[in-house]
Amino acid sequence: MASDRPLPIRLLEVASVAAFVAVAGALATRLWSVPWETPQLLLMCAGALLGYLAADVVSGIVHWFCDTFFRDDTPLIGRAFIHPFREHHVDPRAITRHGFFEVNGNNCLALVPFVAAVLVFGEPADGEEVPALVGQSLAFAFALATFATNQIHKWAHQERPAAAVRCLQRTRLILSPAHHDRHHSTHRQAFSITAGLLDPVLDRLGIFERIEHAVGHVPVDDAGRDARCGGVRTSPRRLPDDRAAEG
Repeated sequence: MASDRPLPIRLLEVASVAAFVAVAGALATRLWSVPWETPQLLLMCAGALLGYLAADVVSGIVHWFCDTFFRDDTPLIGRAFIHPFREHHVDPRAITRHGFFEVNGNNCLALVPFVAAVLVFGEPADGEEVPALVGQSLAFAFALATFATNQIHKWAHQERPAAAVRCLQRTRLILSPAHHDRHHSTHRQAFSITAGLLDPVLDRLGIFERIEHAVGHVPVDDAGRDARCGGVRTSPRRLPDDRAAEG
């Protein structure tokens, strides 16, 4: 399908992905140079786990923010960041029709300065090898997971992704269709789109509702109704029988 999006936007997305691959590759090379001994591996695994969980939580925060604040015609951020989430409310399958660079370009654009900063300022000084190793492993896992988040979200809406993807969804290592359908039932819960592992905690504590209350914000749905009185109620995407029980 030919894209009707402006050529400069498409070029920026391609450039953003290429730049992310370059800086992430440089950080991976730095981590690869660490001696492969048990203490270092344990530190790297701990950092990677924390980074993945952090990416999952941040994906939920960004998703909630773009669902809740501003409009898709807001200058600077509206077209690039707000519109994709609002479009997703109206047409949940739209993301499955977007190409690789359109799906992942925005995240890469945001990640490049972060990873570059880790490369520049994360070189360990004398006596700081342990915290630097944990921190850089955390940053690398966070960056990779955030890079993959929109692709994972796309897979959660595809009727038949690859077998390896379905295996990861069933084990809940990445977002499953059944878990993500919880979000589409009201658009007021289960915001995380990397794996959703911490969604039950965030939803039970009502973190996002508390923030909205604190700033005096009244969430509205796409038709302008008070979302606290029922929210956006689009029919959940029908799933094949073998996937409906996932999550």
